[in-house]
Amino acid sequence: MQSNHKPTFQKRSSLLAWSAALTLLAASTVPSHAALVCSAGNIVGAGTCTESVTFGPVDGLFKFLTIDKWVSNAEAGFTENLLDVKFSFSGNFIATATVTNTGSISASKTLGWNTTILYNPGPGAPANFLTPSLTVTGGLSFPISLTPGQTLNFTISGPTTTAILGPITTGLNDYIGPGTFVAVAVGQTLTSTSGSNSIDSALGLSVGAEIDVTYDFMTTGAAGWGADGTATPIPAALPLFATGLGAFGLLARRGKRKSAVCNAA
Repeated sequence: MQSNHKPTFQKRSSLLAWSAALTLLAASTVPSHAALVCSAGNIVGAGTCTESVTFGPVDGLFKFLTIDKWVSNAEAGFTENLLDVKFSFSGNFIATATVTNTGSISASKTLGWNTTILYNPGPGAPANFLTPSLTVTGGLSFPISLTPGQTLNFTISGPTTTAILGPITTGLNDYIGPGTFVAVAVGQTLTSTSGSNSIDSALGLSVGAEIDVTYDFMTTGAAGWGADGTATPIPAALPLFATGLGAFGLLARRGKRKSAVCNAA
């Protein structure tokens, strides 16, 4: 006869108070970040810079994710102005399990995984970044049925939910580089089992974090340059026109001088 028991939970890595552990983390963690990819700096109109910062999956999660500030890449004859910044916070997980039916009859069990990632502002972060903090979650449950003596090994992966920050349109000077700022990803992972106690199980859960950033900017032609960023050309007839005006002015002055002489006589 199969016996059921209430779900049991094994905490794989507890949710830490991120502020208290920040100093230890800085000493032990290498920042993870990638370079910005930007629209060309010689095209008038709307442009973007994007960056994806990822870490993991790892067993447990308490990591710095370093984000590049926006820097204008405008070429000569152009100017760029930052309009806003947007962030997308998400993650992914990889669940593993080894299960064995040690009983003499077929048995069933449900395995479960759950992860939570809390994103906090880190060193150098702008005042309006991650205030308040954002949370993403993910997980799954997996029912199994095993014959007597059967062992099963498997790996399952999936995404977490996504949290959006922005568009941020104020305090943009704090997002303009050069330089970087940091987000801190704090993770909590749980595993659970329910069902037949004749099925032994060993469960694992690894978690990854991801931040996608988008800087929106506007490119214009600089003063003294055309809308396409090239120097405004001088019309070929303009020098001749200026010469003609000069000649008319000279004749006018001569006419006035001659009139003055006649009047004096």
